[in-house]
Amino acid sequence: MKRSARRMIVTVTIGASRTLEQKRKLAELITRYAVEKVGIGRDDVSLMMYAIPLENMSFGGGKLVSDIDLSMPWVDK
Repeated sequence: MKRSARRMIVTVTIGASRTLEQKRKLAELITRYAVEKVGIGRDDVSLMMYAIPLENMSFGGGKLVSDIDLSMPWVDK
């Protein structure tokens, strides 16, 4: 790896239901966007993904994400 002084760390909070393939795609897309829009090298992008169980999330209405239907076919309920 060849990092420069312009290195950045990107932090993303995601649901624990995301698949490994989805995480790989996200990492690739974030890296590509940073390279294209910010003008840094691929090795300058570090990504930290924090996977949170759906029962520890609420998007409003006083309901946990695990208790509502968000039409996420990859989630095993």
